[in-house]
Amino acid sequence: MRRLMRLVTTSALLMVMSACDSINLRPETEAVILRSNADVADCKLLGTATGKARDKWLISRSDNKTATEVFNMARKEAVNIGGNVLVKKTALVNNRQTFLVYDCP
Repeated sequence: MRRLMRLVTTSALLMVMSACDSINLRPETEAVILRSNADVADCKLLGTATGKARDKWLISRSDNKTATEVFNMARKEAVNIGGNVLVKKTALVNNRQTFLVYDCP
C-alpha cells in the first residue's frame, strides 16, 4: 500500500510539473515573425530551423499549443543564426516542423 501511494504521489507531481512547463522567450526571439514565401523576396536565406515539441505522455495537449511550442523553438534557432523571419517549409508532423530562416530588412 505504501508503495502504491508513493507511485501515485510521484505521478501526480510529474503531471503538475509538466503542466507548468513552457518555453521562455527572450525579447529578440519574440521579434522573429512568420511570413509567407511571397513576403521574403528581398530577404537573405540563412538556413533552416526545426522546432520540436516535447512529448507529453502524461498530459494531452491541443494542436494549437503544440504548434506554438514548435514555432517558439524554431524562433530561438532563427535568432541563433541571425534570422528575423520564418517561413514554413514542412507541415507539422509528429510534433516537428521545419522552417526556412531569413534575414529581412
